[in-house]
Amino acid sequence: MPLDGWDVVVIGTGMGGSTLGYSLARQGRSVLFLERGPSRHGPEPEGVASSSNMALAPVDRRERLLRAGQWPEALLQQLHDRAPQSFLHPLGVGGGGSSSRFGMVMDRFFPEDFTPLEGRKDASASTLPESWPISYEALAPYYAEAEALFRVRGSADPVRPGVTFRLMEPPAPVGKEVSLLEGFQSLELNPYRIHYACERVAGCDTCVGSLCPRDCRNDAGKVCLRPALRSFSAGMLDWCEVLSLREEGGRVQAALCRGADGQTFEVRGRTFVMAAGAFMSPALLLRSVSSRHPRGLGNGRDLVGRNLMLHCSDHYLVRSRKAPASFDMAHGVSLNDFYRHQGEKLGNFHAHPLTIDAGKVLSWLQGKHSLPAWLRVLSPIFPLVANVGARLYRERVVFGSVLEDLPYAENRVTGISDDGVVRYEYRVHDELRRRVDLSRRLFLRGLAPRFKVKLISNPRDVALNLGHVCGTCRFGESPETSVLDASNRVHDVDNLYVVDASFFPSSGGINPSLTIAANALRVADLLHARL
Repeated sequence: MPLDGWDVVVIGTGMGGSTLGYSLARQGRSVLFLERGPSRHGPEPEGVASSSNMALAPVDRRERLLRAGQWPEALLQQLHDRAPQSFLHPLGVGGGGSSSRFGMVMDRFFPEDFTPLEGRKDASASTLPESWPISYEALAPYYAEAEALFRVRGSADPVRPGVTFRLMEPPAPVGKEVSLLEGFQSLELNPYRIHYACERVAGCDTCVGSLCPRDCRNDAGKVCLRPALRSFSAGMLDWCEVLSLREEGGRVQAALCRGADGQTFEVRGRTFVMAAGAFMSPALLLRSVSSRHPRGLGNGRDLVGRNLMLHCSDHYLVRSRKAPASFDMAHGVSLNDFYRHQGEKLGNFHAHPLTIDAGKVLSWLQGKHSLPAWLRVLSPIFPLVANVGARLYRERVVFGSVLEDLPYAENRVTGISDDGVVRYEYRVHDELRRRVDLSRRLFLRGLAPRFKVKLISNPRDVALNLGHVCGTCRFGESPETSVLDASNRVHDVDNLYVVDASFFPSSGGINPSLTIAANALRVADLLHARL
C-alpha cells in the first residue's frame, strides 16, 4: 500500500468519512482511508491491503473491544458539579465507525433547524448562531441522495407537509405497531413510519448497539466503504492509529500514524479530511501543533473543541390500553408533534422495532450502574428477574427521545492524553433541565388517554446521549466564530476538511446520521471540483 500520492486521505470511516470517500472515489479520485480498528470490509483476494499483514499479538482486552466495534480507550468526563469520571463510551470503531453499531435512524433536520436562534426562548447565554452557513434548500438534494444511497425506508412526516422525502416502502405495520399508529391518530397526533436504514432480513432484531451478524444494517461501512474499496480507486490502512497531523506553509503535509506493530510512519496526500468523530477529531487537531499553530491546527482563536453538544435521550415504556393483535413490530414509529412547543425547541420521539426479551432485560440490569446498592446485591438472580421482566413487558414498546442540546463555549473537548484518553468538560445548563422536564411532561400527558407510559430514565437527572456528540469544530462564515468555512475546510489550513458531526453549529432535535451523510456528499462534490 503506497503511503504517498493520494488525492484525499480520510481519517476515520464512519458516516462522514466513508460517505465522502466513496463519493470521491466513484468520481475518479484516489482515496486512502485510515482506520483505528479492523476493516471488516476487506482485504479482497486481489490485494486490498491492511497496515498489518503480519499476525497480531495475542488477543487482549483492547483488541477484543476493537474487534467488537467498541472504541477501546476511555473518555475522561468532567461535569460541572461532579468529580471527574473515566468510562468507555458508546462510540464505534473499525470499518463503518460508529455507524457499524448505530440505531439506523436516518431522518432529516427540519428546515427551521438551519435558523436555530429564530423564535427561541432562554438561549441568550448560548453561542447558538442565527443561522447555518448553508440553507436547508442547499442540503435538500443531498438529503435525497443520502436517503437513496442508504436505502432508507419509511413514510413521510405529516408535520412536514412541504418536504419531499426519497424513501423506500417500509414493511406493513403489525401487532404493537398497529396499536401505536391507531392510538396516536386517535389522539390527533401525527405518527409516521420511522426512517430506517435497515434491510430487515430473516431473523433481524435490529441489534442496536452491536455489530450486525446478518448484514441487514445499512451502515457506512457496508454502503460506502465496501464498494469504494472493491470497485474504485480507494485503499485502506486498518489497525492504523493517527497520532497527529504535520503542517507546513499553511497546508497539511502528512499524517503521523502508528501501525499494529507499534512502528510509526507518515501518510501523505494532496488533501486531508478529518472524520474521526466529534470527540476525536478536535482532540487530534489540538494535538497537532506547529510554529504557525502553537495551540493546535485551526485553533488560533481557541475554538477547536468548544461548543460541544450532546443530545438528551430519555427512554419510556409505552403500552396501548387496547391489547395488540400480536407482540411483533415490523419497522418502528416516530413522532415530531412535540418538536417545538410554544417557542421551546424540544425534539423527536421514536420507537425501534425492538423486541423485549430476557437477554435485553438482563443486559439493561447489568449495565445500570446507578441501581441502588441493595438492588445490586441481587445480581446473582438477575437472569431470573430478566425472564420475568421479559414476560411482563412483552406488550410494551421502548420509546426514545432526541432532545436538542444548545452549544456553550465552556462545554468542550480539552485534549487527548498520550495513552489516547480524550478529556472533555460539560455543564448541564438550567434551560436544558427545564426543556427536559417539559418534554417528559408533554409526552407522558399527551399519551395518557390511550397508553400507559413509564419513564425508565432517572427522573432526577438529564440523560446525556454520548452517541450523538457534535459541534466541536463548527462551520460558519467567520473565522472569528467558527473553525470551518461553509465548505467544511479549516479556515487557516488550505487542504484540511472536517466532515463528521463536529461541523454542526446546532444539534437539532433529530438523529444526526442523515445530516452527516448528506453534508459529506455535498463536501465531496465541492472537493472534487476543487481538486
